[in-house]
Amino acid sequence: MIKILLYISKKNKNPKWPQLRQTIMSTGFVNKGKYKFILDENEDYDYLLTFADGLIPELEIKVPKNKRIVVNMENPSIWTPDYAYLEYFGNIVTPVEINNIHETKNLITQPGVCWFYGIKFKIDQGLSHIPILTEYLNLNDLAEIKKPNKDKLLSMVVSNKKGTKGHLWRIESALAIKKYFGENIDMFGFGWNPIEDKRDALDSYQYSIVIENEAIENYWTEKLSDTILAYTVPIYFGASNVQKYFKAEVKNNNYGVTENEIIKIIKENIEKPKNSEDLYSLRHQIMYEHNIFYSIVNMIEKGCFRSN
Repeated sequence: MIKILLYISKKNKNPKWPQLRQTIMSTGFVNKGKYKFILDENEDYDYLLTFADGLIPELEIKVPKNKRIVVNMENPSIWTPDYAYLEYFGNIVTPVEINNIHETKNLITQPGVCWFYGIKFKIDQGLSHIPILTEYLNLNDLAEIKKPNKDKLLSMVVSNKKGTKGHLWRIESALAIKKYFGENIDMFGFGWNPIEDKRDALDSYQYSIVIENEAIENYWTEKLSDTILAYTVPIYFGASNVQKYFKAEVKNNNYGVTENEIIKIIKENIEKPKNSEDLYSLRHQIMYEHNIFYSIVNMIEKGCFRSN
């Protein structure tokens, strides 16, 4: 068995998360038990994995640099870790190239942002996503969920964040979309209709509008994954090359268009015949290919990381 330490710095002030819930029964096992992700720093392990937070790991047990992996999940235009931090690792999983890092390999791919679907969050903490750690579904639970009854047409999950041009365009678009579609669309998210679990915004809906914070190649996030996990058809605006990651169709629509154009795009999408079998294919890929734990294992098996 190959063991991979998922390192979470004790100095990290981000909200606590059910770290292994995207593995079998939250046990850390992946690929029929051939691999196990662990949280105990004192246990022997073969690889070190961490999600970029800028805090260099402080560990008693060391692994060679070529077996240290960092995943950059943040929008790179909002935050990119500094070079001193990144040079600790031999491998960076990132949606965009990060140059001039000594003896560190870039693996350009989608960042595998952890899913929100199936986790309950506190809704009295402003814009912070603070999970309720006793209320979440693990990978097995998600795999067993049947397609819900889709008795509503259209939803959108959008916060009132305004930190980037993408945030502002998303808010402006949401206002225009709500004005046009009226009672035929339900809006959710902080600043609109806060919900504990994204299932409430997705399960009952045939379609959901998904707008990333920015249009960056390879940068698609839990916004898309959550929608697919709900068996809901995404009307997607974000990574221009998103289709390369999926066998079934996931069309990227033009980012930053006018209010009239985005309404036209949405109307065209909901009028287009849909293949329900595609949702099952997409969902399987989300759970077993683009799930960050499975992605890391696949990279190890394909020899993607540095060899020395």
